[in-house]
Amino acid sequence: MTFLLDSGIVADLISPTPDPIILQWLDQQEEETLFISVATLAQLSEFIAQEPDGKEKEKHHSWLTNDLLIRFSGRFCAVTETVAIKWGEVLAELRSLGRALTLANSIELAIALVYGHTIVTKDITIYEDVGVKVLNPCIKKPKGII
Repeated sequence: MTFLLDSGIVADLISPTPDPIILQWLDQQEEETLFISVATLAQLSEFIAQEPDGKEKEKHHSWLTNDLLIRFSGRFCAVTETVAIKWGEVLAELRSLGRALTLANSIELAIALVYGHTIVTKDITIYEDVGVKVLNPCIKKPKGII
């Protein structure tokens, strides 16, 4: 099984008050099973760029470029042609259901569907009824396909 970590999960890696359950779950996984989408990478980069100049911003930028990029090297999921086609199909399906996802969430959904990843998120309701496997490590009995 492979996992696509959403930005909320990845943010716990640098949070001053990380969720210990998330950190424990991440530590228990085989590193090569953990993936991040380019959309999450963009969200993290945007967040850091918007921080006021100072030590925290420098620390977060250093973490992004010297830790995260190296740790997940080869495991960033890009928007390929196949993902782009699935992304368009996902957007159309969601629209027909009267639903919308953020840009990042819709990209993550397409990536997870194409590669068979389970999306790891703290808010599994985002992905209800869209045919993707989701996991919230904080829930004792995580849901499977919803």
